[in-house]
Order: sequence, then structure tokens, then C-alpha cells
Amino acid sequence: MAASCVHILAFLTLAFALARPYTAPFLFRLRSYPLDPVVGNVKKVDDAVLRERFIGKSALIVGGTRGIGRGIAIQLAKSGASVAVVGRSKPGGEAVVDRMKRASASKTEQYVSFSADLSTIKGVHALVELLQVQNMQFDYLVMTIGAWPDWENPNTPDGVNKVFATDVLCRFALIRSVSSVMKKNARVMNVLASTKKPSYVSESTIKDVVTGKLNEFSFGNMGQLMYSTVVSGDAMLQEAGERLPDYRFIGTHPGIIATELLDKTFPKWMLTSLFTITDFLGLTITEEECGRIHATILSSENVNKRKTSFFNHLLESRLTTDFAYNESFRLWLWTTLEETVTRLS
Repeated sequence: MAASCVHILAFLTLAFALARPYTAPFLFRLRSYPLDPVVGNVKKVDDAVLRERFIGKSALIVGGTRGIGRGIAIQLAKSGASVAVVGRSKPGGEAVVDRMKRASASKTEQYVSFSADLSTIKGVHALVELLQVQNMQFDYLVMTIGAWPDWENPNTPDGVNKVFATDVLCRFALIRSVSSVMKKNARVMNVLASTKKPSYVSESTIKDVVTGKLNEFSFGNMGQLMYSTVVSGDAMLQEAGERLPDYRFIGTHPGIIATELLDKTFPKWMLTSLFTITDFLGLTITEEECGRIHATILSSENVNKRKTSFFNHLLESRLTTDFAYNESFRLWLWTTLEETVTRLS
């Protein structure tokens, strides 16, 4: 009997090990929007190809001092690009610069960091002015700044919820200034949660979140905030592609990455349990893997096939929320964000 149980356990272990590489993509694709046949899926490439694509290029990684942004910054440095990272922490920025220098195969590229509070509109304007004074111009802008709900201090000094402020409003303010710091034909990547279908959230709820009419959140209605933010982010990016045709805009879902950004939102025991499960299922990816995936997407020819395109961490190009293709909603969103930025400037 004991021998039979051992054989069964061994068989199940082997079966799961063989199925695991296919299980994780299958689970992630659940509730994803359809594939985009126009853009197509991105092909994996080796280090030599990435270096050929990025050598001599320059990138600005906003939110590049930790997590996803740090992984992207180090990968771009490894691939031959000059990289500037922006984050709240000056020591964190200096540490990333040191890692980029060690990852780089060349000593000719430049790596710098800027400390800035990009949760406020004035902070965004100050950063752009600093870049202008230094005559900095970039081929790529990657925005990974973001926040999860902070129950103790939910709002920024502007009075805007931190999640919406960093994930949408301040990214919008950066996009509005893109022509002053970006080269023609530059690419702008917005790392958020594109291509995944959120649970249902009404248009009226989204508009209440955008305008700040709905600005008090708890575990019970956290989904309204998160889903409204994701929908608004993709709609904003789609509209940017229409209004700024000299650039290409990219929205991505980075996959599941363990990050300290979640510490203020969820209890430690919950995060430990969550990542134990996602690790077991093969759903969690590392910062390094995330960085390589985004470098591959950022430099791919697929991006030229639409003004705005959306990808997941499986290198699949997919469509996104219907609100992104609703011209009336996009116009309302863009106008409202412009009015908010003007008011807070």
C-alpha cells in the first residue's frame, strides 16, 4: 500500500512538472482580451539582437529605482542603452546606477538618476524642467511609477488618491510634456495592467474615480479604484496615440512580480500565502525576467503596426478594454485629466 502511494505521488509530481510550463500561461490567459491580429506576437531574441537594437539609444525610466522599473533599467543598460532612472529615493537611484554600470558591457554609455516626487503634478513639472535644462532627449520613455492602496495615508499632497495619481494622472502629465524631452519617433511604454479583463465596473463609477467624486476606498470597494485606474490608463494611452502621431505608445501587463509596493495594502501573511501559491503554479516572474520581456517588446517591429498597441508578459499582443476604443469616453477622459493637471499646476 505504502509503495503504491509513493508511486502515485511520484507520478503526480512528474505530471505536474511536465505540465507546469503550460499551466502558468493557460492560467494567465484566463480573462484576457483577444489577440491583436494586426500587431501580432513578439518574437524572443537573444542578447546580441537586443544589443543591436539598443546600442546608441537612450531611455528614461520613470519609477526605475525599484521593482519592475529597476529590472527594465538594468536590462536596457546591459543591452547597450544610456539610461536615466527617476524615483523618490536618492540612495535607491544611486544603487541602480551602480548596478547598471556593472551590467553594462561598455563604458561609453551614461547612467544617471534623478530624485523626484512624481505623485504630484508640480513634481512632474519640476522633473520635466530639470530634463529640459540639461538638454536631455530620449528614444524611450518607460513609466512604471505606481502605488497600491495605502489605507493610512491614501491621498497625495494634491488631494488625489495615490493609486490614481501615480498610475494615471501623473503619467498623463508626463505624456503631455513628451515632445520636450523625447526624440521624434520615440516610444512611450506604460506598464500597468493592459490586456486583462477586469471585473465589471460601470462607466459612471470610472468617471467618479477620475473626477475624485469617489475618493474613499477600503477592501470592500478597492476593486472599483483598481479597475477604474486600469481602464483609464489604457484609454489615455489610446488617445495619446491619436493626438501625438510622431510617437508610438505601448501598454503592457508585466505579469506577477513580488514587490514591496504591496506591503502597505495587504497583511504580510496574506502576501506570503499569495506568492507561495503563484510560485508553485509558475506564475511569478523575477525582476530580471520582467526587464528582458519589456526590453524585447519595447524594441520590437510589432510596435510600428499601430499608433498604440498592448502586450502581456507572454509577448502576446492583445486588444484591451472597450473604453480604449470608445472615442467619446477617451475625449471626456483626456479633457478631464487636462483640467485636473491645470488646476493642480
